[in-house]
Amino acid sequence: MPDLDAQPYQSAADAILRYLAQRPEAAETVEGVAKWWLARQRYDDSVRLVQQALDYLEKQGEVEKMSITDGQVLYRKKQFSASHFNDKQ
Repeated sequence: MPDLDAQPYQSAADAILRYLAQRPEAAETVEGVAKWWLARQRYDDSVRLVQQALDYLEKQGEVEKMSITDGQVLYRKKQFSASHFNDKQ
């Protein structure tokens, strides 16, 4: 159930505090906070959330990781080998 006492600005205030916790020396105008801080913090929050979701899906056997030559990790739908299907028969 949503918090009926929550103010409309609470989500932005929380994001600003998370941003400042990581960058305590930061200073910006209102426009800069909106354009740079909030956009960056929400991106960082999204990346963490997506990583958690992918980790969960990997543990569930729904996706698998692939490392590519530059060290980045890609995710894709779990690929099953032919032996996997032969084992099920």
